[in-house]
Amino acid sequence: MPKSKDTLDRISIPKPCTADWDEMIGNEQVRFCSHCSLSVHNLSAMTRREALRLVTKSKGKLCARYIRRPDGEIQTSHPVLHQLQRARRRATHLAAGAFTAALSLSSSAVAAGAVVSTPAASNTVNHTATAFLRDSAPRRTSGASGASLAGIVKDQNDAMIAGANVTIINERDSISNTTSSNDEGFYIFQSLPEGSYTLKVESPGFNTKEISHIHLRANEERSLATTLDVGFISGDIVIREPSDPLVAAVYNGEVADVRRLLATGADVNALDTDYDSTALAVAVSKGYSRLVKILLNAGADVNAKNSSGQTALMSLSSETTARIIWELIDAGAKIDLQDNSKKTALIHAAEYADVKVVKALLDAGAPVDARDEDERTALMTAADAGNADNVSALLQAGATVNLRDEDGETALGLARDDDHDEVVKILESYGGVE
Repeated sequence: MPKSKDTLDRISIPKPCTADWDEMIGNEQVRFCSHCSLSVHNLSAMTRREALRLVTKSKGKLCARYIRRPDGEIQTSHPVLHQLQRARRRATHLAAGAFTAALSLSSSAVAAGAVVSTPAASNTVNHTATAFLRDSAPRRTSGASGASLAGIVKDQNDAMIAGANVTIINERDSISNTTSSNDEGFYIFQSLPEGSYTLKVESPGFNTKEISHIHLRANEERSLATTLDVGFISGDIVIREPSDPLVAAVYNGEVADVRRLLATGADVNALDTDYDSTALAVAVSKGYSRLVKILLNAGADVNAKNSSGQTALMSLSSETTARIIWELIDAGAKIDLQDNSKKTALIHAAEYADVKVVKALLDAGAPVDARDEDERTALMTAADAGNADNVSALLQAGATVNLRDEDGETALGLARDDDHDEVVKILESYGGVE
């Protein structure tokens, strides 16, 4: 499970449901399942704030479906768009151009051999794509004998998938070899005996794809591309709770239990290993102002960091209030600290915290143009998330509108990539450019 700062990323589905979402009645956010007579909520079709509010209110009594991204976070807002856009920006110019123009592979005719897919597999090939793969894939080792199979792994929008687990299985003797796709989504198998093979491709957040009956002749060089579909997990959710008694009591908002544990010697600064959080950080993320004050009075270290370098002031969620921000600052919280990814509290807040929290941090002197390890500012983060209120607050506080991140993207470019029209209009009114 991910070590994250809010409840949403700590949910799990121990027993995934096999009911077909497409057969349920409803809309993209909620549908009725006749199999279990329950409403099934699609968290990945909601904004993060909406999904977090629903999960928190349900206290685990919820049937849901969601996408978990490879970094462990639950995908929200536009399912896949954020991930695909970011992957596309990392693709090379050559690869992006070639795949936009021509790469659409299926099982019809790969060179002179036939490829028969499972029902879920959809691979077509054309001469342009074959030539591109031949010219761009990792090169066959000089002097290697036997057949070779080179390919690329991509998603539904032609963005390359790095680090996919690719296994080739000889259908005659079940001998298998495994490799991973590189940063451009490419992989290659060499020195393969003549025969019929099954290719299995896996990547976190995507459905596994198997392509059977790939016939390779002696010394043949084959090119193949595989498209992975985004994978959903559906079923009854379970919210994982902290294991440390004090942190668990804070998580559940049990004021009396917190007072009792502190009075009997509980370590107020203990770091819960499962949550990677202190009691104070959990109280901040849950929006429990009273508990924040109790913990601070008990000697909680306001600038203590977790394994990601995050302090309580960075443990923000949509439930955190401006009052809590001021309680932390009055207790000595350092406003300009950065976590291991060089994110400040303001950058953390910009994505989905309430605008009053953002304004409180700005009023306390938070550096408005501080950058994280990707050279992103709070303004870029808010624009990418489509948070119009926070974008406006940051601009009014003097955020530089046309700074660029390490990929050369401005706040306007990020907002336009994700179709955040309201944010686009705000940034343009401040002179924003792509």
